[in-house]
Amino acid sequence: MLATFEQALNLISSASSLWPGFQPACTPYVVYDGERTVLYHQEPPSPEWSGEGGRISFPGRHPTVTANTATRLENGSLAASLLLGSLPKDARILAALAVHEAFHVFQQTVPSLCWEANELDALTYPADDETFLALQWMENAALTSALKGGAEWQAWAAQALAWRKCRFELCAPKHAAYERAMERVEGLAHYVEVQFLKSVPVIPPRPLEVRRRSYALGAAWATLLDRVSGGWKSALMQDGG
Repeated sequence: MLATFEQALNLISSASSLWPGFQPACTPYVVYDGERTVLYHQEPPSPEWSGEGGRISFPGRHPTVTANTATRLENGSLAASLLLGSLPKDARILAALAVHEAFHVFQQTVPSLCWEANELDALTYPADDETFLALQWMENAALTSALKGGAEWQAWAAQALAWRKCRFELCAPKHAAYERAMERVEGLAHYVEVQFLKSVPVIPPRPLEVRRRSYALGAAWATLLDRVSGGWKSALMQDGG
């Protein structure tokens, strides 16, 4: 699996620009393959790490590698953390997922992209309200039609926004804030992932748990923004809005 990840790194190194200032080919990656933890693009963060065939490795799973996410190593530096055993063995898909986690590292280094979401608000999210769920269904359908393109894609996008507005009026402000924050944090990371694959987001056909749904929804709105504004990423980085 480690050899597959190194193939993925080669694919990442040839990727075109996905976001202003974002350089996934230079991002530190710390990966656990089931036997050892290997660090790329980073000097050994402590004496416990050692060189091995051009790799920096640690015996077993390093304590900072607990999930597929951005993590902070023992010297305080950030790295994209990957548990290889939980990920696909296709180098191209693995590269896209590595780009996703690398973007989380990037977000933490840019103050205007360093958003926070209160995970406790997800516990009281109105996931069983029938009217709320029906609006989600309609928003999903309209957004899917918008992503397909065609002459009426903007009308479908406007319809999705209308259903979204109605839905937010039914929930508490904290729930709308949580959803929007997760769409920015996870949705934009998923956006660069699908951009790397030269694909488009796939909207779930049915409502999902709010955090899982935010990946596709945030990526979808970012994809539609690409069609109407070439500078929205730079503007977002300037004001964080």
